[in-house]
Amino acid sequence: MGFNWDKFKGKDVGSSNPPLEDGIYVLDIDRCVSVESRAKKDLFFAEVIVVESNNPKHPVGAKRSWCQNLNVDAAQASMTRFVCAAMGQDLKSEEGKALVEALKAEGETSLGAVLKEALDDPKDPACKNAFKGTRINCEVKTKEKTKSEGTFTNHYWSAYKKAA
Repeated sequence: MGFNWDKFKGKDVGSSNPPLEDGIYVLDIDRCVSVESRAKKDLFFAEVIVVESNNPKHPVGAKRSWCQNLNVDAAQASMTRFVCAAMGQDLKSEEGKALVEALKAEGETSLGAVLKEALDDPKDPACKNAFKGTRINCEVKTKEKTKSEGTFTNHYWSAYKKAA
């Protein structure tokens, strides 16, 4: 993935919005930020506004967030699914498969370049908050008992499709 992103230059704070819990959502992306935690973990936050929800704890208009630890082996796949959904692509379509291949490449279309442009960092002109206002679908499911005996929350991102 080639993470670095200039190691965040002036650094930003993480999100103070609560995370999404189990449910099916339509969300508007408000902003994306990337920070280094006190534990020296690189984290990506997508701050979102709930547009539709089947979970009463997360009503329409609520501000929520998704956090991805970028230092785990699943990070690249999770970030790729998020980016594809934010760019309106279904991973199973030919266009979605082509986007995944482009994200694997070096240069302007790489996952790192797309994510850097998605960040909201006024101190860095390459960060343009490019996903702001993008509508996206997300299904959240909590799995019990990971290898470390804790819980793990999966976020299944998909492109927003207006109901017919």
